[in-house]
Amino acid sequence: MKVFVDTSALLALFDRGEDRHSLAKECLAELASARLIISDYVLDESLTRWLTSGRAVPGLAFVDALLRSPRHELVFVGEDSFRESLVRAEKLAEQGLSFTDCTNVVLVEALGLDAIFAFDEGFAHVGLQVVPPPGRWPGAGPRRKATRRKRPRRGV
Repeated sequence: MKVFVDTSALLALFDRGEDRHSLAKECLAELASARLIISDYVLDESLTRWLTSGRAVPGLAFVDALLRSPRHELVFVGEDSFRESLVRAEKLAEQGLSFTDCTNVVLVEALGLDAIFAFDEGFAHVGLQVVPPPGRWPGAGPRRKATRRKRPRRGV
């Protein structure tokens, strides 16, 4: 079995205080025999979050451990996947998916992967098998990705 790993799953695994941390760890154990596929865009999105929230050192160590693990495979969003993501971005955005999420959908389909390990209901809405299924997520009802706070621009 090959499973794509989304940013939402990495963030839940990394942050012990996240409400889905325990479930993310359980799912990782359930996927023990699976090959886990991570894209450069997912790592970029995750690292950006950690670097800008003051957790650079543990975040970089977490990514280093992922890259050293024989269980994980890093794939790169190439030109063809990028262009296909651009074509599909408007429709996928209607499901609340970011551009990185669009590249995830394109890669899952192009690579013929079995599922996506994620905590983003938008993936289920576009027909991907989501692990864990949204019904297992803690909390009342579906939760969308956190809205990012806009930062004031520094000098031009």
